[in-house]
Amino acid sequence: MREFRKNQQALHYALLKGEEEEYKLDSNGNLIIVGYDDDDEPIYKMTGKTVLTYYKPVEFNSSISFGGSEVDLLPFGISNADYDATLVLDKDTIPITETSLIWYESEVLYKDLQQTIVDSKSADFTVVKIVPSLNQKVYVLKRIVK
Repeated sequence: MREFRKNQQALHYALLKGEEEEYKLDSNGNLIIVGYDDDDEPIYKMTGKTVLTYYKPVEFNSSISFGGSEVDLLPFGISNADYDATLVLDKDTIPITETSLIWYESEVLYKDLQQTIVDSKSADFTVVKIVPSLNQKVYVLKRIVK
């Protein structure tokens, strides 16, 4: 099944970077510098908690389909209650994984003014399953409650 370009729109995805210590921010959203290392690189204040961090979101074009029928995805172990939308893309078009975030209508937001820490709560969807076929992949999305 091929997509018409006129049905596609700009979306963003962010790949999971990993789990890192959370940076402490001041009231203006700036990273708090507590000193400098031997290479004159800043050392930032940490909160002591760990959070999932994501790479900077990347724009891509695709059509998004909402809802569906049990006939479509039930054989893959997914019912209508388990997802809110799907993306269908040619195989290996973009490197989305089951830990990726998708922005559909919302603006990509950052936790800091330097725009280095992605605010994962600003995303619209998380990828819950990838269903490959011969030439395409179906990305099953679950809405992030805001």
